[in-house]
Amino acid sequence: MWAYQRYYGIDTVIYRFSNVYGMYDESDRFIPIMIRKAAKGEALSIFGKDKMLNFTYIDDAVAGTIQTIEGFEKLKEDVYNIACGEGAKLIDVARMVKEEMGSSSEIVLGETRTGEITQYVADMTKAREKFCYEPRTKIIEGVRKSVEWYKKWCNL
Repeated sequence: MWAYQRYYGIDTVIYRFSNVYGMYDESDRFIPIMIRKAAKGEALSIFGKDKMLNFTYIDDAVAGTIQTIEGFEKLKEDVYNIACGEGAKLIDVARMVKEEMGSSSEIVLGETRTGEITQYVADMTKAREKFCYEPRTKIIEGVRKSVEWYKKWCNL
């Protein structure tokens, strides 16, 4: 960011989003994969029973982005974590998806894979202090909204 800004003279903001999910997400990331597998009754595989990540609902990611755009002059030339600020165990998220989908999928626990992050919760102190960023969507609500969207738009 700094080199680009200095070379081209363009003011910037860098966002570090944390596991964004929700409507329109048909990627190969954890929550969309769990939803698609649950829809087919396939096993929901979790590698590491205590693995915990930060999941951020799309509306919160968009809200944080808009806040930085609106306050750009005082926020520029910096890096901000845009996340939910709370960790969720992958096994719990898989259970939420399974329940919301009404699925008979089995949850299969495997060993933590070498090199994978086992616990990550973003530090949003700077975003909270500089532009009062506060995510609003708890994981259970976000999973529910995501499943509703998938059922409606992806023929699940």
